[in-house]
Amino acid sequence: MALNNQPPVVNAGPNQTITLPAGATLWGFAWDDGLPNPPAKLTTNLVEGQRSRTVTFADPNVPQTTATFSTSGTYVLQLTGPTRF
Repeated sequence: MALNNQPPVVNAGPNQTITLPAGATLWGFAWDDGLPNPPAKLTTNLVEGQRSRTVTFADPNVPQTTATFSTSGTYVLQLTGPTRF
């Protein structure tokens, strides 16, 4: 029986409300079925979607990290990926 390659699943985690100067703990995830075999490296990236304010990520290349913000306001954070290479 042949296995079919399934599309990856990416979830940026729940919406959050914080009060500065507090940061946010991000609980995103990315899953891939590992096909084709052997699988390539699975990567993700976090960005501030509007790019109008500064967000600093402890590690923008992992879906579970922390973020701090330059000014108060509404931020849209995006988790992109997985990219396979």
